Amino acid sequence: VADTFRGALAMHSIYAKKTWVYPSPRFETERFHETLKNYVQKHSIDFVIPTCEEQLYVAEMDKEWLKRFARLDPIEQSILFHNKETFIEKLAKQQFLVPVTRNAANFLLYPFQSESKKYVLKPIYSRFATHIKICEEKELEAALQALKAKNECEKWIVQEFLDSTSHYCTT
Repeated sequence: VADTFRGALAMHSIYAKKTWVYPSPRFETERFHETLKNYVQKHSIDFVIPTCEEQLYVAEMDKEWLKRFARLDPIEQSILFHNKETFIEKLAKQQFLVPVTRNAANFLLYPFQSESKKYVLKPIYSRFATHIKICEEKELEAALQALKAKNECEKWIVQEFLDSTSHYCTT
């Protein structure tokens, strides 16, 4: 089992024979690629099954290496499932009940009212619900203005907050 930090949950599994920490694929992409290749070769690993956003970075690696060692979904499918905005859109098109969701930049132009008067603000790409903020209207406005000042609205979505007593919700 490998991850970018030692505290990853799977590293504590009784089924993990060996664990290791690799460089952040997001911040050190080339080093991540080289470290992964070297580790696979050094330890005679048969194949790699990337999870989370690592799948997107592994998909960028040398195609011959990928054919030999990696098991990946098509990159378009991976992007669809990891991008919270496109994933919700896909579910809605297939008639699933989903919370009202809008890109933060579009929310500034076309806001919606949340029944609960609360909103969920989250990055389009995040790992295990990191950086999610549950906001009331005033807090949301301030958070959106801060994102706008950093020119990052397009990287976030706003969703209606679903009260867990009347809806089933996951992050």
